[in-house]
Amino acid sequence: MSENQVSGKPASFVIGLGASAGGLEALERFFDKAPVDSGAAFILVMHLSRDFKSMLDELLGRHTKMPVRAAANGDQLMANTVYVIQPATVLELEGTTLKVTSRSTVEASIPGPATTIDTLFYSIARSWGERGAAIVLSGSGSDGSHGVVAVHKAGGFVCAQSPETAKFDSMPVSAIGTHVVRVVDAPELLAQLAIDGLFLPKILPESFVTSDHDSALSTILNAVVGVSNLDASKYKHSTFERRVVRRMMDLNIGSMTEYATLVTNDGVEAKRLGETLLIGVTEFFRDTESFQVIGHQIIPELLRRAQVENRPVRVWVAACATGEEAYSIALLFAKVLEDMPQKIIVQIFATDVKRDFLGTAARGEFEAARLERIPNDIRSRYFSPVSGSDRFVIDPD
Repeated sequence: MSENQVSGKPASFVIGLGASAGGLEALERFFDKAPVDSGAAFILVMHLSRDFKSMLDELLGRHTKMPVRAAANGDQLMANTVYVIQPATVLELEGTTLKVTSRSTVEASIPGPATTIDTLFYSIARSWGERGAAIVLSGSGSDGSHGVVAVHKAGGFVCAQSPETAKFDSMPVSAIGTHVVRVVDAPELLAQLAIDGLFLPKILPESFVTSDHDSALSTILNAVVGVSNLDASKYKHSTFERRVVRRMMDLNIGSMTEYATLVTNDGVEAKRLGETLLIGVTEFFRDTESFQVIGHQIIPELLRRAQVENRPVRVWVAACATGEEAYSIALLFAKVLEDMPQKIIVQIFATDVKRDFLGTAARGEFEAARLERIPNDIRSRYFSPVSGSDRFVIDPD
């Protein structure tokens, strides 16, 4: 336990966190910024080796003033307290009580790899409903991706670490792929965003919501469209409103009408708000089944037709973010073209509304961890290591 004493107040909300490889850094960044007086209990499940004593509670205690406890069976959830899983155990919630079970017992009854994060999330959904949140941080595999769906269906709030900030992005990418994640961001921002998502309806002063609330929100929407050419009207109303309220709180603005006046007269603020709506979630061969169809059926047929008609093939990848999906398609074309005697010109166009994404995509340079989904034969043939780093660059030829 940290030096702080355990709060004597029962938790009002529960936030479950799941992490694996690369997760310690993400957790440290998360708790560096997590509010210490939110009234929530934080429960952390991380894939740990059963053969070593965990020091997670001690390590995280250096990054928060909240008490950090090794989770024990029968613990009652207290507000502003962090509960940390111990090696070889599984954590669940039964109401407000922590249930700690030997992992070997659970694994004996469930075939396949242990899904300790999913187990926690399922129990949060059952016991806490709309007062629960699930956050998926850095890690390999897909643990947590089933549990976040349960939390979402129960009315809870689901977040994931943005893949570009994760050392290992498979877990957050899998969670995002369920389409129930409501917030994707860096770990240091997720704590407040999750709390906002759970608490905003309960903590917003009445001045935030006035009789002309909807009119002001429409004015804000028009201002964003005017400076960015981003049709934000396609976003869910609740998503856009939440981003607006977040900016209002950051700027200490007390009413929607006041903020509408600001963005109408300040193009910089309108653009900044618009950028909060852009989430660069991407990965090489992100949807495995889809890329298998593209590689084995669609691309060969496109090239066959181009060969017969003696014409080039042109492909457009919209919303390409940092380029992984565009390069994935290029790699599939290259693989099929190797077996074709006739030279066929293939042009791939990739676009995105965010220019810094395009700059990253144009460089074609990626961390080694981001290449995990690329088959070894393709990776060795088309990528070269960058000297003095753990990065690889795609070969221009």
